[in-house]
Amino acid sequence: MQSKFFGFGMGTFVLCVASVLMAGCGDDTTKTDTTSSSSSSSGAGGEAGAGGAGGAGGSSTGGMGGGGGAGGSAGVCTGADKTVCATFNVPADYTGTPAQFIFGLYKALPPAGPPDAGFANPQMPALTPGMTYQIEVTNIPAGDYYIYGAALNAAGFPPTPKSGDYQGSSTKTYTAGGAAVTADPIDLTKVP
Repeated sequence: MQSKFFGFGMGTFVLCVASVLMAGCGDDTTKTDTTSSSSSSSGAGGEAGAGGAGGAGGSSTGGMGGGGGAGGSAGVCTGADKTVCATFNVPADYTGTPAQFIFGLYKALPPAGPPDAGFANPQMPALTPGMTYQIEVTNIPAGDYYIYGAALNAAGFPPTPKSGDYQGSSTKTYTAGGAAVTADPIDLTKVP
């Protein structure tokens, strides 16, 4: 039996509290979408976990629009101001079974702790070889951020990539806090 606190699993609550202390968990909301690279239909995104759920705000699964209907192949961010949308390309030789996907916006890379903004932690996303995985995070404070994401095969705290997991990051910063931002697609690569 899993312990609950205000409707959250205790792990979610603890992670959210850590995010509030470090990155403002309750200020962000998240949407996730999974899309096959050969189709424009959207699949099931994982439930958002701590932080990414925006505290009690919850997360919704759904497309970001653009490209051939809901989800699109790369998606165009249709969110409101202060929104960042990212697309992660899952490699064709992907062999993971993710327990969680971590996402964050960082002022510097490599990540060295909690993100500076936009934390999301969808649990058990349905990732398959060759697909794209899209995340939309709202209420991002103004600033220049790198985008980072990782598919982790094991749940745990802190959520840190290990050998066999997949991760990827943007090669440039994106200015958030104004109009919605659509990042260039990011390739996930296997952690050695």
